[in-house]
Amino acid sequence: MIGVRHVVKGTEPVSRAAALEERLAEWSSRTGVAVEVWALPGRALPSRVDGLVHGVIGDVLDEVERQGRARAVCVALTVGSGGLRLTVSDDGQGTAAETCEARRAEAARLGGGLSVNAVRGEGTTVSLVLPAGALGWPGPPAGAFSARDRASHARARRRPRRSRRS
Repeated sequence: MIGVRHVVKGTEPVSRAAALEERLAEWSSRTGVAVEVWALPGRALPSRVDGLVHGVIGDVLDEVERQGRARAVCVALTVGSGGLRLTVSDDGQGTAAETCEARRAEAARLGGGLSVNAVRGEGTTVSLVLPAGALGWPGPPAGAFSARDRASHARARRRPRRSRRS
């Protein structure tokens, strides 16, 4: 099935989250690459953070489309008292995009970090973590995400395995 599959049941995404889902559905339809959405936030993000999140997702989608080898992309975006966490994974050829450098610098300016983990032939996972302060509200130390948030990101990091033919 081509299109966005929203895996987390019972969530009411805000309008920007709905717009993100629409963008992912359009991209999936155009490219033929399936998209699984494991989590989206239930509240609006500050515009600077929202721009960074959409920029990171856009960079990953552009790279996946450019490479042309992925069959699936998984997205998890959670916001909690510990801050924001974004995980975007694909099952492509596993090359890190150089375009992430500008996004990494922006994440650092907001007190967070961006990491890219590429495994050749298996895919790439891009993770963005921002502290609660970047979102404009006080919160516990970075890393204070709920068990549900951690589970959503763990599922998003599990890239679908390509079938191996003998």
